[in-house]
Amino acid sequence: MPVAAYEVTSGSTKSRRHVSPETPLPAGLPAATPASTTGGANAAATATRAAVAGKRHLITAISISVTGQNASTTWAVKDGSTTIWTGHLGALIAGSIPESNHAEQFNPPIQGSVGNAVSITATAPGDGCVATVNIASYTGE
Repeated sequence: MPVAAYEVTSGSTKSRRHVSPETPLPAGLPAATPASTTGGANAAATATRAAVAGKRHLITAISISVTGQNASTTWAVKDGSTTIWTGHLGALIAGSIPESNHAEQFNPPIQGSVGNAVSITATAPGDGCVATVNIASYTGE
């Protein structure tokens, strides 16, 4: 399985982290709380963990799926209104199984800013197609 990469920014420092999706999260972390949404036909889908005053969300995993023969979507993870992670699920090949999925686990978790909501949004996937998005995070100091 390929190794995923993501960038983490802290102040003016940006670092690139690499993690395999099979890598377990460190022991002792609080249980992650998921948020999940399925959009309607050809509609965007957004799942949000609401802001908590004085606390931050730490994103441990995301997943995106689209159904329908011509389904494709661009997705974005946001810290408040700032996009911090993006990707694209391309159109499916005619005659294939009409579903495409993408999932990532973040170890260490991606930290949202204190007092911000975190969310994942998938754009409208196409005529008659449906997108589902999930975000898992825990809330810390």
